[in-house]
Amino acid sequence: MRAVLLVPAQDGAGVSAALSSEARAVVLDITGGPNPAGARASALAALRRRATRRPKLFVRVSPIESDTVQDDLEAVLPGAPDGIFLPRTCGRSMIGHLGSKLAVLEAEHDLRDGRTGIIACVDTARGALSLRELSEAGPRLAGITWDEEALRADLGVPDTEAKSEPCRAVRALVVLAARAAGIAALDSRHVPARGSLQTEAERARRDGFTGKLARTTAELAVIEEVFGSGPAA
Repeated sequence: MRAVLLVPAQDGAGVSAALSSEARAVVLDITGGPNPAGARASALAALRRRATRRPKLFVRVSPIESDTVQDDLEAVLPGAPDGIFLPRTCGRSMIGHLGSKLAVLEAEHDLRDGRTGIIACVDTARGALSLRELSEAGPRLAGITWDEEALRADLGVPDTEAKSEPCRAVRALVVLAARAAGIAALDSRHVPARGSLQTEAERARRDGFTGKLARTTAELAVIEEVFGSGPAA
């Protein structure tokens, strides 16, 4: 995975553009909107209408400790997503908990056991302190990423503070944990106000990331160009 595009599941035009884009993977986000049932239905429809196995399709679900994550998983597993994007990840136990839920649903829908991967997203201080555990989270874990904006909010670091030592430390730990596990290390989405995507992506690659999250299809070409000259994860 190099360029991984996040798109709201109910953004019909955005999903169509994503499915026909050069993204290695697309994450259909079914969280945060006013109509959870509609978002789940939209994600399932997108999963069922894709014509090829590329891009890989992941679904961003509610945090594992929420009251809605089971409904999210039950709604989208019939579409056989390639994986689940898990926000607010905090340690190996959360990956194991999600893996157990996925195993039950895979059996119910005649899907191969273990076929549904997981991208762990670290976006809290608790999650950051548990990053080391993710290097031993098991074969379902396909990648580790972080959400700088959410982490800053959790830490109380203002967006105007360009250099945040805690954020830089978490960024480094994401690379170390992913590399130790032999899986994709995905940098957070670009913040336009802080400079060029090209420069940020080049720095991410030099620092050991294997790819980067994208906000829009327009960012994909830059990310693919920067990471494309190296081995794909």
